[in-house]
Parts: sequence; structure tokens; C-alpha cells
Amino acid sequence: MALEFLRGGELFDRILSLKHYSEKTASNIVQDMIRPIIYLHEKNICHLDLKPENFVLGMPDDDKTIKLIDFGLALRVDEDKDDYPTCGTKIYKSPEMADPYFKRSPAVLKKSDAYSFGIVLYTMLVGRFPAFGSKGLKFPNEAELSNDAKDLLRRLTEKNYIMRLSLHDAMSHPWVTGESAPDIPLKNTVINGLKNYRFMNIFQRAVVNIVSNRLTDEDKLALKEAFTALDVNGDGKLDLGEISKLFQDHKKQLGLETDKAALERAKSLYLKMDHNNDGAVDAEEFMEVQVLGSLLGKDSELQMDLKTLFNVIDVNNDGDISVDEFAAFMANFQPQEVQSIFNSADRDHSGTINFEEFMSAMSGYVQSNTEQSRYKISNAVDVIKSHKKLPDRPPYSPEEKEDEQDRLLAGKA
Repeated sequence: MALEFLRGGELFDRILSLKHYSEKTASNIVQDMIRPIIYLHEKNICHLDLKPENFVLGMPDDDKTIKLIDFGLALRVDEDKDDYPTCGTKIYKSPEMADPYFKRSPAVLKKSDAYSFGIVLYTMLVGRFPAFGSKGLKFPNEAELSNDAKDLLRRLTEKNYIMRLSLHDAMSHPWVTGESAPDIPLKNTVINGLKNYRFMNIFQRAVVNIVSNRLTDEDKLALKEAFTALDVNGDGKLDLGEISKLFQDHKKQLGLETDKAALERAKSLYLKMDHNNDGAVDAEEFMEVQVLGSLLGKDSELQMDLKTLFNVIDVNNDGDISVDEFAAFMANFQPQEVQSIFNSADRDHSGTINFEEFMSAMSGYVQSNTEQSRYKISNAVDVIKSHKKLPDRPPYSPEEKEDEQDRLLAGKA
């Protein structure tokens, strides 16, 4: 089998190398990103795993050779079927793809690709993963995007797939055509966010994997029991109501004085755990945030000393991680990728990563997009472990569950 040799590297790395990056620049790139997806849809093929690292360049310094790769989850769809499986990468999954009970027809899957692309585009223009409020997509004040850019992003990430913009229709949107995309350089916060993107998605997850592998059977059992205790209705997912009930019932043990304070703490944790914004937290999301919380918090039973992890990578124990030590740690990645990630962490450009830079990079990962504060849940793991199963309640209908989520997120008791 002969495969094309793509020499240009990942698209995001190319964007970072541009001297001038504006909405106009991005709109030109987006046209070439959307075209191959539309071509697949016309052939009744859905990619189902759209994310930044799956857009690469055929040749260096040539923005017109954008290629879409990684068809491991792609499906050839049949119009007569509506039982296609859920798949994809969490943060880019559409609500209907994240819901195991949703009837997924070819039309749904194509709109799911549109949603995933909307998340990719948001990251390109804002430099961070999106946050969703009760009224849909939210934008940080520092983003300063044009109204048409915001309109496109909101329509691509519409929660209701029927109302969501298709990628075919997106091609005629005035921002995508370039008619309304301003040619003013985007803020440095966007560029810095893109620089940190690969570091946060590769290096930090590698560290989390190290921690997860070092957990004892007792630690793993404690996490499993904690999740099960919270999962009142036994559906394998946690909703905000279940987490809020726990915090309000045990507010004194958590050092919280009022039900309102308990609800705010529960909301903070919930928003940090629900990485894919599907309105629920599964066991994998719960495990990852608990592990990350143990890395950065001081009160968790799963306390893991980041200094120990730093020393694992710092082989010669000189107090700094060199690029060679980092490359040995990231042995499964290409040299070009390793250098790019290393440079993102080396904020003072000294050629090494010191412990402060290591800490800063790791803490950035657990900052949610809706609340930029370090994850810390006091002694909540102890509370969860000792928590008795809450009394059964009548199951929510989908409409009631959504109303309850909106009520709690709005801060109403």
C-alpha cells in the first residue's frame, strides 16, 4: 500500500508560524478545511472525529495543501439506518453524538461533523476550548471577534442539530467567503492559546497517564466507589442535580456555610468535569479531573506530588528539564512535535523547563473555560467515599432534566 507523504505538519503549527493572522486569514484557511468534509458528505461518508490535529498540510509553507486525515472512526452511512454508534473525541462531540440513546441517522451524523468543526474553528479564533451557557456559545471579553464570526460559530454549535448550520451552507456564510472577515490581526491571547493547545493536549495527558498508572488498586476502587455513590439514578453519568445534592447535604464537612455556597462549589466542579459540554459527567471525565485535582490540590486523598513527577522527567536531577530529557519522556512523538510542545512550556525561552513553568503548564489544564481558577475540592473525596446512596427519585424526562440543569446553572435554589 502506498500512502501520500504529508510533509507540511499540522495546520495549527502553520498558523503559529504566520506573521499575520487575522479573521480574514482564518476564513481563507477555513474554506479549504470545509471542502474535503463536504466532499465526504456528498459520498455519504462522515468523518466523526474532526479535531485540529486531523488537519495537516501536504507541503511546508503552502496553506492551500490542507489535508484531512485519520479516518479510523469514519462511517459510510445508509439513509435507511438510524442506529449509528456514538464515537469521536470528547471535547468535539456534538450533544447528539454524546447521548447513547439518540437516534443517529446520516443527517444527524453530518450535522455532528458540523458541530465538531465549529469547536475546531472556535479554538482557531479564540485560542481556547468553548464554554456554553444557557443561551448557547459564550465568548471571552478579550476575544473581540466580529459579529459575523460569532454568528457562524453559534450556528455551527447549535445544540439542536435540526437548527444547526450544515457545512455545505457554511461555505456561503459571509464570514467564510471573506466578505465580512476583518483583516485585523487577532489578539496575542489567541496566539498564546494556540501555542499552548498542543502542550495541554499531549504533555498534560501524558502526565495524567503516568499518575493513573501509579494509582494503587485502593485508589482506583475509591474513585469507582465515589462515582457510583454520586450516580443516584444508576445511568452511568452524573448530572448537576446529583453533584449539588451531595454538596448541600455535606456542606459543613466541606467548610461551606450555606446551600448557595454549596451549589456554587458544585457548579464549579461540574463545569470542570463536563469536558464535552453534553450536560453530564461520565466515569472517564470524573476520573481525569479527580487525578488532576490530586496533582494540584492539597487536600485530596489522592495527593500526588508534582515535584516527584518533575523529577521523573529530570533524569540528571539538575532542577531543569532539558529538551533531550523531555524527548525521552515523549518518546512516542515525532521530534518536530516534541520541540513544539517543549517550546510552549519553556515560557522564558531559556532552553529548559523549570519547575515553575512545569507547574504553570499543568495548572492551565484544569482551568475551565468558564471559571479561570485552580481546581480544588477541599476534602470532597473523603465526603464522597463516606456518602450513602441517596434515596431513589422519579427519573427525569429529557425535558425535565434540561430544565433542572438550566435552573441549577442559573443559581436558583
